[in-house]
Amino acid sequence: MFSSAEEWVAGSLVWRAVHVGENGPIDLETSGALPPSFQSMADAIAAEQEADGGKTADVDHYFEIPLNAMKSITGFKHDEEVSGINYEKFDLLRDTSTPQDQKPWWKVWK
Repeated sequence: MFSSAEEWVAGSLVWRAVHVGENGPIDLETSGALPPSFQSMADAIAAEQEADGGKTADVDHYFEIPLNAMKSITGFKHDEEVSGINYEKFDLLRDTSTPQDQKPWWKVWK
């Protein structure tokens, strides 16, 4: 599993956090001026990973570190519902420029 988050201001990278699960569950690369709460949040997740077996665990808690770092700035995470939003009001859109039964251009088999 892969997760990453980064902040850019006026075209310059402020910070970046990247987790590549294929390198093992304890994998995290960071650079720049990380958000103020980053270290304590990352330490708490590292403790969870260690409690579940560390490098040999069947779970990858480190995946959440970049995502939680971004949540500390934006106030939301991609897989969580935001209170106060009525999700029933969203419309599902689809491409109507091609017939639905036409196969995608990249799918060469039937």
